[in-house]
Formats: sequence, C-alpha cells, structure tokens
Amino acid sequence: MKILFSDKNIAVILKPVGLDSEFEIPEQIRRKLGGDVYTIHRLDKNVGGVMVYARNKSTAASLSKSVQEGSVIKEYVALVHGAPPESGDWTDYLFKDRQKNKVFVVKRERKGVKKARLEYQR
Repeated sequence: MKILFSDKNIAVILKPVGLDSEFEIPEQIRRKLGGDVYTIHRLDKNVGGVMVYARNKSTAASLSKSVQEGSVIKEYVALVHGAPPESGDWTDYLFKDRQKNKVFVVKRERKGVKKARLEYQR
C-alpha cells in the first residue's frame, strides 16, 4: 500500500491487488498514520487502484453522503485481451458470497443476485 496524500481529514492510498479494502487497508493506514480510519468505498480484493479513506467521523459522513448522492465520480480502467467492439452494452448477474467476501458472475437472477449493466465506449 502506498499513501499518495494524507491530512487530518482524508488519506488517499494506492491499494494493491490482494489486500482487502475494508479491513487490511484501514489497519495499515492506522499503523502508519495513527488515529481513526473510515472506509468510504470499496474495491474488491483482486482489484487495485486509488482509494479515499476518511480520518474522522465528520469527513466520513460528508464523503459517504457525496457517494450516495452520486457526486463522486468513479473511473475504472481495465486491461483486456483482443479488441472489443467500438461500443457496447453488457449485462451480468452478480452474487456476493459474504463468507468469502467475493463477488461472482452467475447465469440467472435469484435471491441475493444483483443485475449489473455496463455501457462502454472504446
């Protein structure tokens, strides 16, 4: 884990693949910076990227509200093999196994499954 920025309100870190964003990363931030750490958003364990953590309750509340209202913009970059079409619309069904803390693509809707849709432009 690399700390890109920190102050009394936030810590911006580069989360490596293989670390849990809800438990392992906050613990590492606490060890390096001290104080409280609040998770605002998540990245799956098998995904790496930039994450923002709050370092106090008021900042956590403010950032969580911004995420819920959609005023936070999340961008994802993916590495693909081959060349996808110029644009597309993919739909999958996702199931989260809470015991393993992993999300799986499944073939059909059922209890606990959420529909995920991705529109993309190459």
